[in-house]
Amino acid sequence: MYIESQAVETTMASEQTIRIQRVLSEGGTEVRLYCHSPERQEKETAMAELSMSARPRALNRN
Repeated sequence: MYIESQAVETTMASEQTIRIQRVLSEGGTEVRLYCHSPERQEKETAMAELSMSARPRALNRN
């Protein structure tokens, strides 16, 4: 699970800023990387809002 307070900020070659969290597995044999970007979060939020607004219209068609 991504925990922002445990992430570090870095800049990609495209000049986009992202936050990365490195999590070591319980056994210490695997590493998970969680990445978060404000731009992607905006896109995800917009898509969710669009989806939620489309549902009532779809229900009213029947």
